[in-house]
Amino acid sequence: MNSKKERLIKAGMFYFSINGIAATRVEDITKKAGVAKGTFYTYFSSKEDLLEDIMVQKMEKYVGLFNDLRTSGLDFEGKVKMYLRERFNRFVEDPKLFYMILSLRRTGEIMLLKFLREKLGRRGDKLIKEFFNENIEEIKEEYRGELDIILPSIMAALFSYQDIMAERVRIEVKDEEDYERISKILKRVDIEKYIDQFYNLNIKAMVKED
Repeated sequence: MNSKKERLIKAGMFYFSINGIAATRVEDITKKAGVAKGTFYTYFSSKEDLLEDIMVQKMEKYVGLFNDLRTSGLDFEGKVKMYLRERFNRFVEDPKLFYMILSLRRTGEIMLLKFLREKLGRRGDKLIKEFFNENIEEIKEEYRGELDIILPSIMAALFSYQDIMAERVRIEVKDEEDYERISKILKRVDIEKYIDQFYNLNIKAMVKED
């Protein structure tokens, strides 16, 4: 990736994570990235275009994760917990992305962005639905016809768990060093406890017993 573009992406993630989109100025991003304002428009047509670039990169990582699930050799419970583990761990490893998404959800801006709903949202929903359909024999029959209703509820619950993790950090982000502190705190969180809780509360009842 071009170094200037990479710096713009990192700076954009920082300001989106603390201010949201509307309150972030292109000048803020370019100043932090150490480039001229005009350079921003060499790579992006708008702040929303920058955000789309960030989210597309994030989505590509999840495509890879679902491919890994398919070849993991794990049983259904193991695959679900592998997905949850990777999802939580990626937020621990990249708290800036974690807080960016959390900030956009809190401001409501994430729901107003058409590309997130229509392009990335549908793609993410499709990946989840494909995974459950590929493992449909593991699901109790009474739940199989209700996946269109159940799966969005499961994802909403997962976002709530991520919010809880963020609340427990209790650090107001003001500079880059704050993210290092957040990462250290998140690494001390008992991820496996949250994974087991989430699975037992939101998915276990759907799964056929051996």
